[in-house]
Amino acid sequence: MKKLLFGLALLAFVGCGQKKWTKEDAKKKCIADANKDNESKDIPDDLKNKICDCWADKAVVNYKSAAAADKDSSSTAFKEMGFSCMWNKEIVGPMFRNEFKGKAELEGLGDANINKIADCAAEKVIARFKSLAELQKSEDAWEKIGEDCANEIIWNKGTLKMMILEQFKKEEDMQTVEIGARNKIADCVADKMLSKYKSFSEAKMDDSEVEELSRTCVLEVLGEGGGE
Repeated sequence: MKKLLFGLALLAFVGCGQKKWTKEDAKKKCIADANKDNESKDIPDDLKNKICDCWADKAVVNYKSAAAADKDSSSTAFKEMGFSCMWNKEIVGPMFRNEFKGKAELEGLGDANINKIADCAAEKVIARFKSLAELQKSEDAWEKIGEDCANEIIWNKGTLKMMILEQFKKEEDMQTVEIGARNKIADCVADKMLSKYKSFSEAKMDDSEVEELSRTCVLEVLGEGGGE
């Protein structure tokens, strides 16, 4: 979350050397500072551009000069001005999306489902918290809301089966199993997971047992000989 929510350095505008205070100057400096900051430099350029565009609009209205903005950069009002530019689904959604795409347990889910989870999480977090600053006071809220939405989107047989089949593509011993049998095994595993666990979060915390369910399904479908 820290990496995605921009370090305060992104919002700490430093513009004392500029002769004229314009939106273009403010936006350029905002982006330049974000690219230098360790916690925000890896944020996708399109997000930085949107946030800094919004911030620049506010900065030139609220401050008469770059020096005035720089002088006030440690104030709560200044930081809230930046936070407000991030508190909308257009920004928060991609933040969740980028984080989910890096999670190994969501591999095989597909972009469409990742987008559904991200949109769900963005809507919930914005509805629950008034601002980014308020969200940051609750350290586990970001992760918990993301998990809740993943459970909503993933915890059905169709999506689970798709993820299981994607995982099979990476397993060497499944390559000798014909496609029809793989589908039956995936059906079996999905059914057993839905029967045993209440949510995706619960299942992913019990990896060894899920692996055992998979082995059981292989035996049920293929018999003792496996895929050989």
